[in-house]
Amino acid sequence: MSDTHLDESVDRRRFLAGAVGIGCCCMGFSPLVAVAQRAGARANPLLTPIAFCGLFCGRCGGLQDTVVQGKTDGCLGCKSNMLGGHCAKCEVRKCAISRRLVNCGLCGDYPCDKIKEYHNDDNEGKYMALSRKNTEDVMYFGNDPEWAEKQLKRWSCSKCGTPFRFESKTCAKCGAQVASGEMEAALYARRKTPSFIEFDGQSWQNNLAYKTETKTVSGKKTLQVVGNERTMILLPNAKFSDGTLECDIMLKNGGAGLAFRTTDDGTQGEIIQFRIVNTQKERNKRVIVYSHHRHWLTGWRELRSEHPGKYDADTKLAKDRWFRLKLVVLGPKVDVFLDKDETPILSIDKMLGKREEGGVALYGEDAWFANFSRS
Repeated sequence: MSDTHLDESVDRRRFLAGAVGIGCCCMGFSPLVAVAQRAGARANPLLTPIAFCGLFCGRCGGLQDTVVQGKTDGCLGCKSNMLGGHCAKCEVRKCAISRRLVNCGLCGDYPCDKIKEYHNDDNEGKYMALSRKNTEDVMYFGNDPEWAEKQLKRWSCSKCGTPFRFESKTCAKCGAQVASGEMEAALYARRKTPSFIEFDGQSWQNNLAYKTETKTVSGKKTLQVVGNERTMILLPNAKFSDGTLECDIMLKNGGAGLAFRTTDDGTQGEIIQFRIVNTQKERNKRVIVYSHHRHWLTGWRELRSEHPGKYDADTKLAKDRWFRLKLVVLGPKVDVFLDKDETPILSIDKMLGKREEGGVALYGEDAWFANFSRS
């Protein structure tokens, strides 16, 4: 992976360089708004870009105190000119600045020993789990231009809009329960702790998902999967090399499909999935795509961009509707069939992975699965 520098403009890895207008997202935190207005500022000081390590500085108690109390010796975030406490001497920050990187996830050496030590939960507790999660999201998915606004909303009380701190359990203004950083870190940590769910008479490993649930939908016994682009629901000890995989799938959001020849931890595998592309050039375009999943990176966007039509095919599949996905795998080749079609919609003559055997998995960011079979 090539480095991405502060002064470069790189597609979806472009980050917010400054704050956003206060009218966009003041989130009801009147002391902060008042401070900003008295200073003649037009920006919400909590709308901070992602830190070099991956943290969102806007949810830091030190930054919030600095703004509310008008401190001149406090901290306004690691990318500001006013630093305090750990941030003033942070070695990760110094390294990222020397390499002219906006986040460690964009460094060709990530994860280096320095950031591993910083992200170490045994050292820092669950506080650092979110730092690592955000950095990994940058590495795998690039920049979300609305990241700061989404983070501020996430770290604000859903009842009254008052921002809260990482360690908060309740809102300081209205007393409502809030989703603490510890709760989110525990959810992220599930990725490393195997857990299982029964589906179609088999036990599936589901700890890579945010949520899994079995229920009957439209007369089908289904498994709901909610996750992200790293989510695989693994069938342990599948030992799949060549053969046929089939499953009924209903996509709600993101992408959904089947994976095969996977590693036991879900970090590698071959994926065939249905996605709805919503870029400016391809608004609401429906595609079946192949990708080689390696080190949590799906890579389907890059394959479509670099080899249009080779690893993807247009389809009229609709979101919120069931379809049957059938994969016929033989050696380096996979044919993809939809519903009752006898002609494959997509044929890959040479898959990119090197594994000749591995596991089987359901792949989904927000989808339902039913009637899985393997032969």
